[in-house]
Amino acid sequence: MKIVRQEHIEKADIRAGQFNNCEHLFIELAPGQCQTVSCHLPNGKHVTFAFVPGTGNEFECVDIHSTVGKHWIDNLTFGLHHYQQHLVGFSRQGDTFDTRRIKRPTSLATLLLSSHHHQ
Repeated sequence: MKIVRQEHIEKADIRAGQFNNCEHLFIELAPGQCQTVSCHLPNGKHVTFAFVPGTGNEFECVDIHSTVGKHWIDNLTFGLHHYQQHLVGFSRQGDTFDTRRIKRPTSLATLLLSSHHHQ
């Protein structure tokens, strides 16, 4: 994993990996290795992106976790620490899902990246 560049984007081009008109940090990931990027937030919390290797040059997924939500220890997972994640999915027609409306708390989000998920 290496930092490629950091720059302020004036006119974002989503095809170039730019999402918003703001500061961007571009990171190049090495294939075939699990790699994690953690972002420290001003409030002392963290957002972590764990890239899970797949086959060839693809990544299977990226697990997304934050320490922003409500903390709990789950006895069903042998005392592991969890933080509730609030996630919203979007489309041009509006929300596709909102975990705040689900009774069971979400503790991890996974974005599927491998091409076999997108056939």
